[in-house]
Amino acid sequence: MSETGAKPQAAPPAPKLIDQLQSGVPPALAMLAGLKLDVFSELSGGPRETKEIASALGVEPSRLSRLLYALVAAGLIERHDKGFANSPEAATYFVKRSPRYIGGMHELLEELWRADLETAQSIRSGHPAALHDFSAMSDDEFSAMLRGMHPLAMAAGRDLAERFDFSSLHSVVD
Repeated sequence: MSETGAKPQAAPPAPKLIDQLQSGVPPALAMLAGLKLDVFSELSGGPRETKEIASALGVEPSRLSRLLYALVAAGLIERHDKGFANSPEAATYFVKRSPRYIGGMHELLEELWRADLETAQSIRSGHPAALHDFSAMSDDEFSAMLRGMHPLAMAAGRDLAERFDFSSLHSVVD
């Protein structure tokens, strides 16, 4: 106790969790942009420089450069002497011709994350701000949703096939 009898105040906790949550958003958004632009499939042939990638994608090199370095910081691509290249994880899951491709989920992620940004408004108003009315979706919207769910369903199926022996079964009902 101090001379006045009051207990010394403990130092406030460091905002570690808050910093971690805030710093997780930019890499996730860089991943989404990389998927939408199909950067990872462009890098499937090995390291390439920004101008070559930008030309193939039909975008401005200076703008793409910032995204490429954000993807490096996120760990999804790597910088080599000969240019940018996919990380092993991105090469496995984000290249369109890969059998484990899950990159098609970007349309679904974009929609879900957009809806998540409306959570406070939904709570304030008492009504959903980002209602997903599947019966009112256009064919394009519904197709985008299914394309987004398909890679995750395929990954779950592969995982089940690796974990369990289904050789004695003749049919599957979901």
